[in-house]
Amino acid sequence: MNFTKLTEFLDNLENRFGIPGGDLIVNKDGKTVYRHSFGYSDKERTRRVQGNEIYRIYSCSKVILCTGVMKLVTEGKIGLYDNLSDYISEFSHMQVKNGDGLKKAVNQIRIIDLLQMAAGFTYECGHPAIVDYRNSTDGKADTLGTVKAMAKMPLEFESGTAYRYSLCHDILGGVIEVVTGKKLGQFMKESFFIPLGMNETDYKYTFGSEDRYFWRSNYNNETKTTTFIPKDVNWFELGSEYESGGAGLITTVDDYIKFSQMLCDGGVTKEGKRLIAFEGIDLMRKTINENQSAFTMTDYKYALGVRTHVGNEHNFSKSSLYEFGWDGAHGAYTEIDIENGIAVYFGCGTSGINALVHPDMRNLIHEALETE
Repeated sequence: MNFTKLTEFLDNLENRFGIPGGDLIVNKDGKTVYRHSFGYSDKERTRRVQGNEIYRIYSCSKVILCTGVMKLVTEGKIGLYDNLSDYISEFSHMQVKNGDGLKKAVNQIRIIDLLQMAAGFTYECGHPAIVDYRNSTDGKADTLGTVKAMAKMPLEFESGTAYRYSLCHDILGGVIEVVTGKKLGQFMKESFFIPLGMNETDYKYTFGSEDRYFWRSNYNNETKTTTFIPKDVNWFELGSEYESGGAGLITTVDDYIKFSQMLCDGGVTKEGKRLIAFEGIDLMRKTINENQSAFTMTDYKYALGVRTHVGNEHNFSKSSLYEFGWDGAHGAYTEIDIENGIAVYFGCGTSGINALVHPDMRNLIHEALETE
């Protein structure tokens, strides 16, 4: 294995895209074969990345949320084709946009529609229904109450007929709470975080010191400049008691790779404890949303909460069929290649760089693994 080109690529990301820093880990057959951190974790650029930084990972939360849903599916506690209203009655009678007006929705929202981002919702976190509920709780809105408020949001299209990235997975967090009788975070801790030793993963920043916080920034591709974001800004924290299944997790690179490795190993911890049936992982990566025709990464489609490599028609990807994963708004990236025993996680804090960085990084990883 020769990772020279990959290291050069990472070390040049600040010059190319203004990325202050990051941390990449690559596992092969259960062992770490590459780890490289670069740059700085603070906005003053005085604190070098050490490898123990704490990140907001935004939509990389979705892989974990959907794994939790699939765990409950394989245990017979949730049905993929069940109606959402079977669990949360507020979603029984939805409205769908019709020109300048609204009409009664014909299709019921199903669990599979939520997993596939096909339910018809948007990502309007500031929708009046959400804001009104938060105000009614003096800002202490919780997960299930907020999700119920989302039932007042009109759908963009009939559920199951199209694809739109949205609050679908946050709604699934509410379903998990109803089914298990536990807070989303507690269910995730008991099901995955504690068994995997993910001691620094949570929906709230309740661990670690402030000097480990990885500052977030925005990259503007037109001006080629990077600006930092205040620590207290988080668009997806919809209330002080709210846990966002779709974008709320805080974690470290060392923690997240444990989760990715567990998926790569078919649902089993390194100690041999099964956390989810392999069938659930296989369904998650292979149940493709055929209504979603375009994707930010060529030769991928959207499955049950993850992107999945469906072929190599354009010869852009060096990974195998059904390699899967997702990314986050501020550069986080995970990849799980079960067939080749590869698990990858990239910790980053810069938005606007995913399409510019992730495809090349993926290919350089696979090239390095294939070299003698």
